[in-house]
Amino acid sequence: VNEKHNLRNKSKAPAEEDNPVIEKHNLQNKTKAPAEEDNHIVEKHDLQDKAPAEKNNPIVEKRNLQNKTKAPAEEDNPVNEKHNLRNKSKAPAEEDNPVNEKHNLQAEKKNSQKDFVRDKPLNVVIFFPDDLNHRALQDVSGSDYVKTPFLTSLAKDGIRFAKNAVTTSICWISRASLFTGQFASSHGSLELKCPRFTLPQYWKDSWVATLQSVGGYYVGHVGKWQYHNQQQGHSLRFNYTKIFEGHHWYPQFHSNDISASDKSVKATLEFLEKRPKDRPFALTVAFYPPKAVGNSFEPGGQWSPKNSTKDLYANTVYKRPYDIEKAHANLPDFLREKMVRNRYLERWNSTEQYNVGMRYYHALVTEVDIACSQIVDELKRQDLYDNTMIIFTSDNGLLMGSHGIGGKWIAYEESIRVPLIIYDPRIPLDKRGSVNNAMTLNVDLATTILGAANITPPKVMEGRDIADLYLPPDKATTKLEEKPWRTEFMYEFPLWSMSSNALIGERYKYIEWPGHNYEQLFDLQNDPFELNDLLKLMKKNETEGTSDDNTQLEKLAVGLVETLHGLKVSPSDLRDIMEQKGTFGSLLGGNGEGESGSKKSSLKELVQGLLVELKNHYEDNLEKIKGSSNKPDWCNASLPYQ
Repeated sequence: VNEKHNLRNKSKAPAEEDNPVIEKHNLQNKTKAPAEEDNHIVEKHDLQDKAPAEKNNPIVEKRNLQNKTKAPAEEDNPVNEKHNLRNKSKAPAEEDNPVNEKHNLQAEKKNSQKDFVRDKPLNVVIFFPDDLNHRALQDVSGSDYVKTPFLTSLAKDGIRFAKNAVTTSICWISRASLFTGQFASSHGSLELKCPRFTLPQYWKDSWVATLQSVGGYYVGHVGKWQYHNQQQGHSLRFNYTKIFEGHHWYPQFHSNDISASDKSVKATLEFLEKRPKDRPFALTVAFYPPKAVGNSFEPGGQWSPKNSTKDLYANTVYKRPYDIEKAHANLPDFLREKMVRNRYLERWNSTEQYNVGMRYYHALVTEVDIACSQIVDELKRQDLYDNTMIIFTSDNGLLMGSHGIGGKWIAYEESIRVPLIIYDPRIPLDKRGSVNNAMTLNVDLATTILGAANITPPKVMEGRDIADLYLPPDKATTKLEEKPWRTEFMYEFPLWSMSSNALIGERYKYIEWPGHNYEQLFDLQNDPFELNDLLKLMKKNETEGTSDDNTQLEKLAVGLVETLHGLKVSPSDLRDIMEQKGTFGSLLGGNGEGESGSKKSSLKELVQGLLVELKNHYEDNLEKIKGSSNKPDWCNASLPYQ
């Protein structure tokens, strides 16, 4: 039923082809064979149905392109305001009518949102900048600290996951985890020259291949690929690729240089134009910025930002968050003299270096923000925004001078925490613009992407569908009351002399350096910058004969008891705990059968016993997360917890 328009239906013989007559706003529809029951309204365009096999006629209205499929699987009929175009549902299965008004979903009934059917596949766009420190986007509520107006708006339309992390903080291994949904010790892609996950027998289980084979998706990749086979084999993996080498600026034949972010936008617009319009699509846009290499933050260097964004931060003066040299002196010896220190000296050492580095880095983040905005504008122009999941995240963080070191590779917060913003048209309106503190990981993204396509993930994937954190229980893949979300995760870095493993919980982070026989423990709640290694403090107290009443040691014991046993205790409770029977009996001198031993345990002994429990918990957690039967060949005795 179309108001404000004269519509005439003309019945024809079955053999007659359709000939729509378009006179400005006068449209004619014809009654078709029983298989073709829909009347399509075309405004200002001459569209002809060519053969019975062609089932879809788009509704074109200014810049809104609507496709309607007659197969039972597609149950939604779009209602387009502005010109009051309405479709009539022709089968009982077609019950949902989304309302689009300037790309905002309108409230329906009490739920204030369209009831999206779970089996309607979404398009997926992943924005994947390089080396993005989570603190650069810690506040996307409109703060001028880093100018990201698009990401601010995306976070308001979607959800920001404030505690998101990667399981290995180095580019190529993290990118392999993105595509496979696996930890490094499972996908085993530790080599740049020929990463294992790209081989056919492993690639078939990636979300890319699964979308193509099961969902019929058109899948593309734009920008950074990272691996040495930059231009090889992509036609076997993707339907569309534009892979760029590792630079920020590229020479043009007849004009000024073009930046990598501009090239990514250009290639993405080409992808969106060339894609088959009758298939869902997925695209990874892997930006090179804000990555920095060498000392190329110098003016005119490879990672010098555009003048337009550089000028935004020209007068910004940055203050280091704490005494960097003091923090560096507190690091273990093997971290003070390695390449992480060299990265610091060449980029972040002096006050001038630090200010220029931060200005350029934030200007490059703004470049990425502008590029993402241009791409989403095109999604909206093609009326795709309301049927597309958008994921913004990064491969790893960047230390940026923290602890007097640079690079990544280390299980400190600046290295492992990366931003994550998800826009999903299925998000209930009352959850949009919220901040979620669940412990999400990069290995969750593959499962989440397949969930948006209503595809069951391959069994080898180790992540969870993040949509379970915001969808109603009847729409979720797994109900959280049946399988609660994780409260801890394993970090692994199986490379070089800095090989490390970590168990990271909501409060405590335990790091083991197997090549150096060294351990660290940090209280993230009271020490978010990880400046006070509690194990080092305990050893210092032991060496100096510090009293058991040491405040820091008491805090450590209190926190460990709460973490491992769920007991809410205070320092005054510790003496009672040390005399407790049963649970603590065996480790505190008792016989473990309900009777306390004759020896009174010290606070130091309590902490040591709890640390043994923590380490056992660490090993059990590793087996629980990844299992013991899926170990690649490179696991060996030098990495006991891999």
